[in-house]
Amino acid sequence: MGTSPKQQIKPRKAHSEPNAHLVAGIILVAPSMHEDDFLALLVASGGDLVAHHPDRSFPVVLRVGCAGSTTLVSQRSPLRVAPADGISTVVARGVSTNGQWALFVSQAENLVTNDANGYRDVFIRDLKAGTNLLVSVATNGFSVSHASYDPVMSWDARYVAFVSPSSNLVSGDANILADVFRRDLLTGNTVLVSATTPSGAAASPSISAAGNRVAFDRNNQIYAWDSGSGVFGANISASGSRAIISPNGNLVAFFKAAASVQSAQIGLWRLTNNAVSTITTSAGGLRGFSPDGGWIL
Repeated sequence: MGTSPKQQIKPRKAHSEPNAHLVAGIILVAPSMHEDDFLALLVASGGDLVAHHPDRSFPVVLRVGCAGSTTLVSQRSPLRVAPADGISTVVARGVSTNGQWALFVSQAENLVTNDANGYRDVFIRDLKAGTNLLVSVATNGFSVSHASYDPVMSWDARYVAFVSPSSNLVSGDANILADVFRRDLLTGNTVLVSATTPSGAAASPSISAAGNRVAFDRNNQIYAWDSGSGVFGANISASGSRAIISPNGNLVAFFKAAASVQSAQIGLWRLTNNAVSTITTSAGGLRGFSPDGGWIL
């Protein structure tokens, strides 16, 4: 982030909300070291976090800075503060780079008019217009047959990849297993990303900054999908799980298969030459890449 060793990072001020309790939170954007310059998606309980929200559900809210505004994300359309009728959850990197779009998962059925399946669905909210869009939408324009979850989106929020076992997101999907899909919110086209991979539940999608590539795992094998050429075959030595693709889409980091958590290894798959290497051994977590792709977190 360009911080020199002499620069001091001040601890963030603690700002409390009356009767509000943080359940989960993700810092999404931190463009500078200023203590009030960040965006965060939060899940919290308590009726006073945002106006007119009851205690009966856990809302997703967007916080701007420590002392800034708090916006209810999981609310109904059109422009009015009306809470969702089900539990909503945050997702990693759930706000577009321009701060206009917020991605989340919710079991609520009153966020849009075309959702009535009673399952978790993927939504995106236009924070500027105050409207919601159902991302995990069936071919007939309504809600799908099963739950959708684990969404990730491109930096401009045009493309969203997610997981679902639903068979009516695209035509011809009849394996009744969890698959990875990518939806183009501009054209309304949904693609079955994990179409040509072996049988088994697909999981843990990760999308490049431009949205043209998606990495995922299936049966402890790592795959990468390209919008132009389709699925890259998994390199045999890339056996592992939880794939995370770099912003430029050329690298995939993942946990390599190991006998125990303590001996887990982090691998790096270079899609440019199909080479796989072990970059470190760790029992810790794998968070992702830095925005420039030069660091693995």
